[in-house]
Amino acid sequence: MDKKKSKKPGRIGKMINEFYINWNYRRHSWRASFYYNCLTTIAAFNIIFTLIFQQFIKSFNFFINYSCEYASINFMLTDLLIFLILTSFISILAFFLSRICSIFSNFTINDFMSLGKWIKRIGCTAKWFPWVLAILFVLWFIINLFNLITLYVTPSLWCKKRLNVTGTFVVNNCRIFEGKRTACTNIVAEQRGNANITYIRKCNDLNYLKNHNYFIFIPDFRKENYKQCNFNNLKVCIAYKDLRNDRFASEKAKAMKMEGCLENIPTNIEEFYDKDIQTSDLYKYAQIFTIGSNVTFFLLMFFFYFIKCTTQFDGLFYQSADNSEIFILQILRPLTPWS
Repeated sequence: MDKKKSKKPGRIGKMINEFYINWNYRRHSWRASFYYNCLTTIAAFNIIFTLIFQQFIKSFNFFINYSCEYASINFMLTDLLIFLILTSFISILAFFLSRICSIFSNFTINDFMSLGKWIKRIGCTAKWFPWVLAILFVLWFIINLFNLITLYVTPSLWCKKRLNVTGTFVVNNCRIFEGKRTACTNIVAEQRGNANITYIRKCNDLNYLKNHNYFIFIPDFRKENYKQCNFNNLKVCIAYKDLRNDRFASEKAKAMKMEGCLENIPTNIEEFYDKDIQTSDLYKYAQIFTIGSNVTFFLLMFFFYFIKCTTQFDGLFYQSADNSEIFILQILRPLTPWS
């Protein structure tokens, strides 16, 4: 007679079973610990994604086909920096609270009596740190709302306009010149010192490009040698440096007849915008980042209220409402787990 071998649950099955036991049979402070662990992990991922997005903007290599002023780039970088600082504080506080709640889920109050004054300090931390976290959540909501409104009401702040192929070539030439990536810029680099990063940020501003005569050398895509009209070409770069501040640069550039360059130089800025695809890659990434942050926030809020409404926490943590509370505390109270 064959003996039937009972199948052992796999790793995922064990994890689900362990979660079920912890959720239903452990002290209810374990649920709070689990929530704060999730919050710590999500906040850490937010920090990573924000740093990557910030680095993509600062590198001036990943995004190139957007058009906006220097102030808009500064606005985006400042916004990301504020969000980065906020999520860092959220991650630190959430991690600390997850450890505290985990301790309370593993031991009884009698086990803490030997700690003396430290039991009061740990209890005070577990009670009042969620209020600090509630303030940070309000700030997160405000930043999300602000970003979402400005993203669609004032899209120019997020560099929505997209450049066509010609426009991206001009921007790339500007970045080559302002970024000191060619031999002809050595003298200019010595004069500017460390200020070149400021000028590179202006390379996606078409008014800046026009005022500094970057339009005088544009590739003619009808010619096979259009790639020669590039600032990596020392001849073109030297010619531009000589005409950079010349009032009659366009006329003199025509007389030079640079190889692969357009003879009839466009003067209207609108000619450099993409008429078919009107949304830049940078703006699309900003949309993903902002909408993703909003969705993450509301999912965390939903999970928080699910735990709060389905869990009867220990009376040790309970904080009763008081009619004499100031208005700010009344707003923050729903965002704390013990009230």
